[in-house]
Amino acid sequence: MLSFSATQFWRQKVLEVANDHRDITFAIASEQDFEDQLNDFGLDDSGEEINVGCLDDKGRKYPMEPDEEFSVDSLREFIENFKDGELSSI
Repeated sequence: MLSFSATQFWRQKVLEVANDHRDITFAIASEQDFEDQLNDFGLDDSGEEINVGCLDDKGRKYPMEPDEEFSVDSLREFIENFKDGELSSI
């Protein structure tokens, strides 16, 4: 589990991407509180501290591949690929 300061750090990083994609709603949640949703995205066993998934307007799920080196750039690329229709839903 991330510490409070680590969580704040990643919130700021996610905000950098969110500011460039105001047409998408971003949310940050704890793994414990949203365990069922992580399971729905197939991310429950990823072992990573940061997991990302998108829902489209039809409720289809698009998980980001778990990445040990999670970065703002990888999040930005995932969001851009999502918006460009280059991802496959599960």
